[in-house]
Amino acid sequence: MEALTARARGVTFGVVPLLLALALAVVFATPVIAAVPTLSAASVSPSSGTPSTTITFEVTYRDVDGTQPRWVRVRVGGTNINMSAVGPTDPVAGIRYRATGTLSAGTYAVVFRAVAMDWGWAEPLPGGSITIVAPT
Repeated sequence: MEALTARARGVTFGVVPLLLALALAVVFATPVIAAVPTLSAASVSPSSGTPSTTITFEVTYRDVDGTQPRWVRVRVGGTNINMSAVGPTDPVAGIRYRATGTLSAGTYAVVFRAVAMDWGWAEPLPGGSITIVAPT
């Protein structure tokens, strides 16, 4: 009886870790497909001006999983500018982001970008270009 009990315990302890290992392998091998965030309704106003003109950049961030953004930025020329949420902050419904500033004379390409807290990257959204001319 003693040998049977020891062997039964050995089998029990051998099967439980094996089942646990198999369960973990299935869990970690199964890909998790999360929705990526999206950017829409980009706006740059005005699209031209002088160095004293205040330019307003706006975009809407959405994530159907409800994941808040890690950051939302607008890239103007070669410079990234952090944007701030304005209004309600429900990522499923959409969060409007805004940044304002002035630029020196030149022509600048505008691209909006965002990354969710779960590191999902939104597809960059082109926002056109801005032309700033020096006053004469």
